[in-house]
Amino acid sequence: MNKPLVSVIIPAYNASSTIVRSVESVTGQTFTNREIIIVDDGSTDNLLEVLEPYPVRIVSQPNMGAAAARNHGSRVANGDLLAFLDADDFWHPRKLQMQVEAMKKYPDARYCVTNSCKLTLCDLDSGTQWAPTSEGGALEILDFPVVFANPYFGTPGVLMPKDLFESKGGFNENLVTAEDVDLWLRAAYGGVVLKVPEVLFCIVLTENGLSAKFLDRTYYDNVQVINQFCKRYPEFIQAHQRVVSASYARVYCDWGSAALSRREFSLAKEKLILSIRSRPTFRSLYLLSKTLFSK
Repeated sequence: MNKPLVSVIIPAYNASSTIVRSVESVTGQTFTNREIIIVDDGSTDNLLEVLEPYPVRIVSQPNMGAAAARNHGSRVANGDLLAFLDADDFWHPRKLQMQVEAMKKYPDARYCVTNSCKLTLCDLDSGTQWAPTSEGGALEILDFPVVFANPYFGTPGVLMPKDLFESKGGFNENLVTAEDVDLWLRAAYGGVVLKVPEVLFCIVLTENGLSAKFLDRTYYDNVQVINQFCKRYPEFIQAHQRVVSASYARVYCDWGSAALSRREFSLAKEKLILSIRSRPTFRSLYLLSKTLFSK
């Protein structure tokens, strides 16, 4: 794989106001052996019109959601490697180059991830950007228990061989959220993951994002992903009970914290107790105390 072809897959649903920024972050990559596949997920806006000036391949489907759109794009992709980008996020110009070089250095790794930053629309309006990436950070090799403990890589930061993606069946379209975490776990099991410790993609925070739209569903789906993984691979939970318990504790603690911020004290108490039962931490105990003394 001297110079692999990278297929960049961008699901788009009524994304005409943001997708140009995403596409231009791909056309501006220093790594040029790529194809851009836009999956029109049943859009009703002028998406096709704004994409006319750009060297992209457009495929269409009825509105089925991001997981189905990414799977559709992957099926028609010609690349050796798959990269995913959301229609409102964008990449650092060296993102693909640095990740491809990492994969060439460690060809047996399952996939490669990188760090991210988050910006608001106000940040974009004011011209705020991340600082230029350095190249001083050492490439990290993450074994599976480390991945299991923190599999929240962010879809725009993952570069994965297409054959691995296909062998795992792609994204689980039955999940409303957490379909990315589910795939990262299934694809990484039994191997290692590479991490380029640089900020190479940016998530743009919006009021209509998944976390805002689905609220508690994200936490629920993350718990279900852990449940299903442990059911599929019981040998892992037997060998790494503490890691599994800590993962449950983290999700429940975050869920309780989110409920507490919305002043839903009963829900917060319920989830924080589940967190403490899984693995007590100072944070979960502190947050639980806040639910007991809040009105």
